[in-house]
Amino acid sequence: MKYIYDKNELTPIVKGEADCFLMTDGLGGYCSLTHAGSVARGDQALLMTALKPPGDRWHMVTNVNEVLLVNGTSYMLSSQRYDFGRNDNDRTDLLSSFEFDVYPVWNYNVKGVSVKKSLIMAHGHNTVVLKYEIKADPSQKIALKVVPIFRITPKNEPFKEPVDTSPVKMFTTGTIREKTPSKTPLFYFSQDERDGRMHSGKCFTDSIITFDDVNTPMEIAFSTEGFSDENPSSFEKTAENRLNHEEGLQSKAGFTGEITKELLRASDAYIVERENVQGKTVIAGYPFFEDWGRDTFIALPGLTLATKRYEDCKNILRTFGKYEKKGLLPNLFPEGGENAMYNSADAPLLFINMVHRCAVESSDSDFETEMLPVMLNIENAYEHGTDFHIKMDEDGLIEAGAEKEQLTWMDVCVNGYLPTPRHGKPVEINAYWYSALCILYELTKDVHFKALSEKTKASFLDKFTKKDENCLKDVLNGTSEEDQTRCNQIWALTQPYTMISEEVAEGVLKKVKDELFTTAGLRTLSPKNPAFHEVYIGDMIQRDSAYHQGTVWTFPLGAYYTAEIRQIVKMPEGKPREERLKELTENMKEVKRWLREGCTGQLPEIYDGLEPTVSRGCFAQAWSVGEMLNAFNEFKKCFKKEL
Repeated sequence: MKYIYDKNELTPIVKGEADCFLMTDGLGGYCSLTHAGSVARGDQALLMTALKPPGDRWHMVTNVNEVLLVNGTSYMLSSQRYDFGRNDNDRTDLLSSFEFDVYPVWNYNVKGVSVKKSLIMAHGHNTVVLKYEIKADPSQKIALKVVPIFRITPKNEPFKEPVDTSPVKMFTTGTIREKTPSKTPLFYFSQDERDGRMHSGKCFTDSIITFDDVNTPMEIAFSTEGFSDENPSSFEKTAENRLNHEEGLQSKAGFTGEITKELLRASDAYIVERENVQGKTVIAGYPFFEDWGRDTFIALPGLTLATKRYEDCKNILRTFGKYEKKGLLPNLFPEGGENAMYNSADAPLLFINMVHRCAVESSDSDFETEMLPVMLNIENAYEHGTDFHIKMDEDGLIEAGAEKEQLTWMDVCVNGYLPTPRHGKPVEINAYWYSALCILYELTKDVHFKALSEKTKASFLDKFTKKDENCLKDVLNGTSEEDQTRCNQIWALTQPYTMISEEVAEGVLKKVKDELFTTAGLRTLSPKNPAFHEVYIGDMIQRDSAYHQGTVWTFPLGAYYTAEIRQIVKMPEGKPREERLKELTENMKEVKRWLREGCTGQLPEIYDGLEPTVSRGCFAQAWSVGEMLNAFNEFKKCFKKEL
């Protein structure tokens, strides 16, 4: 899918810097700038590398400044806001369009001279390559000057002196001239200021690259590896390698639908190398997150099974299985000598369900047998009790959490206060538990698991069902949390094994549709609740207070679509089924709109709760893409067509 943004969407710079693009290298590094070609976040960069994949990220090359010389007159092409929002370096009036397909392209027009700038990031290498193409009247004297801008610091650290640019290798077809090292003006990060983060920072320049003959190839490559046949410095070869990689993914997945193919491309950004285990892992989101257990297992069905990346899936599951401890799995993966964090009640149960799905869809029952010891350890720990107050109650339901423990995905803590503690028996945890028990019975034929699953189901139906509304309570704990309308009930409809009746399933879908559904995602809390927050904006305390209190999250929408697909399939042929399928199809097509907003070609973490129009949080999120791709793949399998 090719995205084209015209001048009206790019000018002034306030418009052009509101959206961005993302290219990744498969190692945890990335390249991300705004459509205006500027940086609007401290975490945006021309070259952000993972020196030790995937978490040891370094901000290497922030951007470049470009000056076009036409008959001796200088025209600054680059736009960047400085000094807390001043627009005195807004050159977007020269920018005629921005395009993004395999890579981004900026088109400029200056006094009849057209300039095309293309940027590519290598797959599998910490390398980016810029290419410039200029068309002008032969009688005009044209030259181009480019100034690289560096930071050379760990990702989350500000610019520090002295700066050593030696980690960055540079190759160019132009002429490099060293200049007096100097700090840049204070960069203004408008998107960070919006979110209450550090909203300014400085960088460093020490050279100028000049292209005096614009009729010859004009390219600049930056890398932390140096250049070779495997890691070429040329734009053409780097782009060819990246295109071949994407075509390989497409050939394996076999998708034909426009939106589904675009979700496939987006999905590749999250599967990266983890050096310390010599295997694959999943980046939870860009630009902020690393690899997290819960996010991984929620995203994996879409990222790996829908795309037929079965070996990657098994590799990732094996890695997590090695870190099983007291029936728990890492929620935050260990980096170097650091200890893993195991504060997740859902990750281990999701692991069991994911192993089963992987074995079934890859037709590899041996893999499920291989993982069985880990799965049995998890079940035993949950049944008899483990850390974080996780334990099966006498009614067969799983309870978890106490005090300040944060164990479900609604895990935010604000100054020691948990806005959504959900201590007790969360609905989705018990949906995962039931399905896990059924899987273990299927594998072992141990009647103990069958008896437990039946006990769990009876208790779940009796205690979670809201008889007056035919939907589900969010958590059982004797507090007002029980009756909050939240999106977590949707996962009771999407597991390999489910408990609820058709009538209650319809009630859940109706409740979610009436109070939580938007085409951008599902609200985390009903607007009817007095604790509902309309917007996600402000400083960290304000944002965290709204995070799960109404804020729209994209990833549960994929589960909602999957549940809706399953219900439609069960309906008899006829007009009601046709109308419901038509409505679902139209809603799912709206994903195309959200792929264009925010980070082009990606789906974000969140939107505002009341009016979800502008993406917030991570501009590209693994489980958002994964759950959505899983739903689109389910649509393909059930209805024999693609969107």
